[in-house]
Amino acid sequence: MKSESPLVPVLPPQDHSGEPSGWRFATSIGPWGPLLAEYYEVAREALPNEREFWASLVQPTSTVVEIGAGSGFISKALAEASPRLLTLVEPEREHLKLLRRAMRTWKTHSQIDIVEAFFENTKISKHNLIVFPFDSLPMITSRKQRAQLYAAIAERLVPGGKFVVHFSSPSWNENYVRETGRQSVSTYTIRSGHELRVRRLSKPISKAEFIKFISVECPEKQARENYVALTAIVQEDEVILDAASAGFKLESRFGDFKKNVFSPSEEVIFVFKKM
Repeated sequence: MKSESPLVPVLPPQDHSGEPSGWRFATSIGPWGPLLAEYYEVAREALPNEREFWASLVQPTSTVVEIGAGSGFISKALAEASPRLLTLVEPEREHLKLLRRAMRTWKTHSQIDIVEAFFENTKISKHNLIVFPFDSLPMITSRKQRAQLYAAIAERLVPGGKFVVHFSSPSWNENYVRETGRQSVSTYTIRSGHELRVRRLSKPISKAEFIKFISVECPEKQARENYVALTAIVQEDEVILDAASAGFKLESRFGDFKKNVFSPSEEVIFVFKKM
């Protein structure tokens, strides 16, 4: 492996309109490789009451879509709440390998469908609950594309169906950028027993977005994978306004997964109803 060099974040390609180019909403560069997927699996820790919150949304008659199921961290809680149907949408194949492996241990009576695609390209039946958990909304840095996502969600919901989304507040993101403004290094041990060395760095691009860079290295395999993503600092009022334009009414706003209503807060959880 080559000697380490400073991390240099590179922006995703832009077209002449200033929108991220390509047909996918998310603006990360390149697919997730096995090291990134396994790093995420071991590094992901539950926020207080997070899994319980998502499970509480599910009824026996629910038909649920999870956007960005990843390796199944939230999917397990949804599945074990036993909705009638659970549709897991995930585009990254390395995540899907981990997801399918994890599913073998779930205790559920649900029908579970896996859709390998970006949500905006799915052709699925109308469901009565769509969830977009764990701060994934800011990965769509264009407000126009976030509004298009809300419209795509509305198209896949029955009348009266719920759309529930979580994202971090502007104050949390500002703190994150300050804390990761200088390169940090940490180590993780993955399922295979190999040790991963993870370097992280972020740089502000404007008041509305920053760039996040993660480098995952496995010295034993002499392998390295890099992840680069633009991340928006999402404003609550914009989400409410754009979701309303897609036909949603805000039912609840929580400041944590224990359903406390305080604001300002680090977490923002919106429950929308399709009108």
